[in-house]
Amino acid sequence: MEKNVIYRNAVLSDVPQLVILEQKVWGEDMGAGSDIWEKRINVFSDGIFIAEQNNVIMGVVVIHRIKWNYPVGYYPIWLEVSGNGQLDNYDPRGDTFYGDDMTVLPGMPGIASELIKMSISLKYEKKLSRGFLGCRIPSLRTYVKKNNIKPEEVNEKLVMERAKKDLEVRFFKQNGFKIVAVRRNYFPPDEESLGWGVIVESP
Repeated sequence: MEKNVIYRNAVLSDVPQLVILEQKVWGEDMGAGSDIWEKRINVFSDGIFIAEQNNVIMGVVVIHRIKWNYPVGYYPIWLEVSGNGQLDNYDPRGDTFYGDDMTVLPGMPGIASELIKMSISLKYEKKLSRGFLGCRIPSLRTYVKKNNIKPEEVNEKLVMERAKKDLEVRFFKQNGFKIVAVRRNYFPPDEESLGWGVIVESP
């Protein structure tokens, strides 16, 4: 585990650093801006955990509480389930937590694992029945290109098989999550994942 790391809930004064962190990791197209971070913190700061080392934010995870009223077998895209990325669908009486954002500087798996553990602990603390998050498949685009797979051939079966071998998906599995589905157009700006996402359920 990384040394001298403080874990705590986010506050509004963290917003500038959170924006910088996301731009470093995801770039401007995928990273959340200050308005979104302010909204998230105002809506449910209890579900936003940060890892801070020497007064610098190294990682953050965002979860929020919702009512899972979706049909059996249906998993919504990120914009829908995250309330437009701003937790607009937060429900203080919801039965499910959903992981909206997980951003950690590269090379710090210990921080990522600790943030995940804190998220799972909150699920039990709030006595929620289940928790989900959508995971990226960053190796998918490279795999498709390397094997000359046509766009129309990228289907749920192919994505599921690739997801099982993807390092990011395996990281969540190693932390107790299980794959329950893959979702087309989960987060279209994610070009590495070709817009696909893997829905994983928390322990």
